[in-house]
This record gives sequence, structure tokens and C-alpha cells, in this order.
Amino acid sequence: MELNQLIDFIKKIINVKLTMLGGTIITPLSILIFFGVFILLFISSKLFVRFIAKKILSHLSIDKGLHFSITRVMKYSLLILSFLFSLQFVGISITGIAVMFGFLSVGIGFGLRNITSNFISGIIMLFERPIKVGDRVTVGGLEGIVTDIKIRATTVQTLGERTIIIPNSYFIESHVLNWSHLDKRVRVDVVVGVSYSSDVDLVEKTLVEIARQNKYVLNAPAPLVLFLNLGESSLDFKLYAWVEAHTLYYSALSSLHFEIVKKFRELDIEIPFPQRDLHLRSSFESQTALSK
Repeated sequence: MELNQLIDFIKKIINVKLTMLGGTIITPLSILIFFGVFILLFISSKLFVRFIAKKILSHLSIDKGLHFSITRVMKYSLLILSFLFSLQFVGISITGIAVMFGFLSVGIGFGLRNITSNFISGIIMLFERPIKVGDRVTVGGLEGIVTDIKIRATTVQTLGERTIIIPNSYFIESHVLNWSHLDKRVRVDVVVGVSYSSDVDLVEKTLVEIARQNKYVLNAPAPLVLFLNLGESSLDFKLYAWVEAHTLYYSALSSLHFEIVKKFRELDIEIPFPQRDLHLRSSFESQTALSK
């Protein structure tokens, strides 16, 4: 086969009419052009977002979660624009595409209902930011740090270094504890019981001093002690102490427990355990009582 014949053959192949879409004839050539333009725009948009993140956003005084939301919204927006521009570049009418998807929307809605719900929830999370990257959350009894928010699902790394993939709709429709939504500070609550013979003023003073001297606890808000309850076996107190970030919560809690036990032992403040009085009567005494 001569070169000219080969070229003519290739031209015929790439110009074969495959279908009509949006009033435009679709050929193998138009498909190649579409993907070529789309890939070029996609790579360019990624480089652009990376440039904005490194050269501009990194120099602004914004938190990590907002930085992530801005870059992720830019990424998805440019991806959609790249797709639409690629369609226009090969002559496919966006109006025609919209009409076609309109007919398919009912079937897609029933078949991909969960995916659609997660997609919309992901968009809501990126804009409203009830959950941000870096937040500490408690979800379904599991606690961890949000490491990534994508359109379909959110990645949470537990304190045990396990990764959980959670559908975005769960965060919108269910109860989720966000430890650092409005304030990075976290309150640590320590409940301790002492014996009824203890000096309550000394207990309060000691708990406050322990909190103030603890390396994790903030000076403001100041530590607070409340007398909670006159229990069956103990006088119950609760110590409130604030730490700078959620990452210090368990370290502060453990440290306070250690210090409370050591200090109370030094001051002879007893931490009682539940006690019960058990009265036994012998069978002989019972029989004697019955005979009388």
C-alpha cells in the first residue's frame, strides 16, 4: 500500500460517523481532539491551582481547612470548565448535552441515588465547611482526624492509625461531634470522688493548683472546680481545664489523672471505692427465731 493510499485510509477511518450528539457528528477524530484538549486543560488547571496554593494562599493567614476548601473548589470548578470548553472546541452544543442528560436524569436519579446524595453533600461541605481538613471528629463511636474531603467521601484517620472512608451524606444527615469547629481550644473534664471525711475546700484548692501547674492546661479560661454530687460512697467533684488544641486532649487528661492521684496521696485525701455492708444470719439463728 502506497503512502497516499495509507493516508487516505486513515482519513476515512478517523472521519467515520459514529453518532450524533448535540447536533454534531461524532467521529474518531473528534473524540481524539476532545480528549487531547481536555487532558491539556486538565494538566494546565492542576498546575495553576498548585501555583495559586504555593505562591498566594500559603502566604495568607488562613487556616489549613480553608486553604484546602479553596484549592479543592478551584480544582473541581476548573475541571468542569475544561470539560465544557473541550465539548465546545469539537463543536458539541452544551444545550444539546443538557437536554440529553435531562432525559437520562430520572434513570440516573434512581440508579445512582446514593452517589448523587454524597456528591451534593460533598459540595455543601466544601462551601459551608461544617467539617474541615484537620478537624477532630467523633463519628459512630470512632474518633479521628479528617485528612481529606472529596466529592464522594471523606477520609478520617483514627487515633489507632486506621483510615476510615465515610460517605459525605453521613456528615450532613447524622450527628457528628466536631471537636474544633468554632474554637480550637478543647475542655478536659476530670471527675474525681473523695471520702466524706475530706476537707472540701482543700480538695477544690488542690484540683485548681494541679490544673494551673499542668503543662498542657491554658491559664485562660482559668481552671474551674464544681462540687457535683453527694454520692453513696464519695463526694464527687469535677475539674474543668482547657487545652490549646484537640491533639492535646488525651495527653492532658492522662497527665491530670497522674497528678491528682499523686497529690491526693501526699495530702492524705482519700479516693474511696464503693462499699457495701453485708449482714449474714446463720441458719441456726433463723431456726431459733422461728421456733420462738
